[in-house]
Amino acid sequence: MSVVTACFNALDGLTETIESVAAQNLADVEHVIVDGGSNDGTVEYLDSLGTGVSWISEPDDGIGDAMNKGLLLARGEWIIVLHAGDVFVDTQSLELVNPSFTDKAHIVTCGILFGSGSNFRKLHFPNPRRRLLFKAILHQGTICRREVFESIGGFDQSYSIAMDYEFFLRARASGYRFATCDLVLARMDDAGVSSLRDWPSLKTRFAEERRAQLAHCQSVAMRLVYAVYWPLYLCYRKARSVFAGRLK
Repeated sequence: MSVVTACFNALDGLTETIESVAAQNLADVEHVIVDGGSNDGTVEYLDSLGTGVSWISEPDDGIGDAMNKGLLLARGEWIIVLHAGDVFVDTQSLELVNPSFTDKAHIVTCGILFGSGSNFRKLHFPNPRRRLLFKAILHQGTICRREVFESIGGFDQSYSIAMDYEFFLRARASGYRFATCDLVLARMDDAGVSSLRDWPSLKTRFAEERRAQLAHCQSVAMRLVYAVYWPLYLCYRKARSVFAGRLK
């Protein structure tokens, strides 16, 4: 099992993630960390860990590039991406989900806790293939066979936000099998760029999601569905964002 973490000037969150991975009861868990050349003490901290983690620190071309570097360094049969600040919910998380790694599945999705402080809610997607038609599954709760990355490639660096959504859509279109596990695997903080709720940020994310959907759409019928869905959905989300802003 390999855990890949990309980070940049996020020492506090990175420390949490590293401690969470190190505490896992499952044997042979490899932690690969790709730092973008931080100047906040991250390099000194990583150097102090000795052989406990594998890491590099150098400038990159964005989060997609950093994650792809991590994938190339990872050696486990299964890979999960946890960014700085993401943590497993307890020390048995990977050990408990391990039975779900069957020969019948290439990608296993679990539940996650999403939020901040003491306010977290459970997110779980019992039918990931269906959800991917319109929305992303979350990489913090998704474990993927390395052979999928080796076959279809890593994350598309032309996406600044939705690169994981595009990857899973590509895997779906390529016929890889998804399985689900009821376990809540990880906790994700809602402060990341993909969680921003201001309209400019949402508009950028939705544009990337739409581009990914159309790139991997497998039927004329779904293209027609998207042609109707996106104008309506964008109007709804813009109105919701404006209304939420006025309530602040």
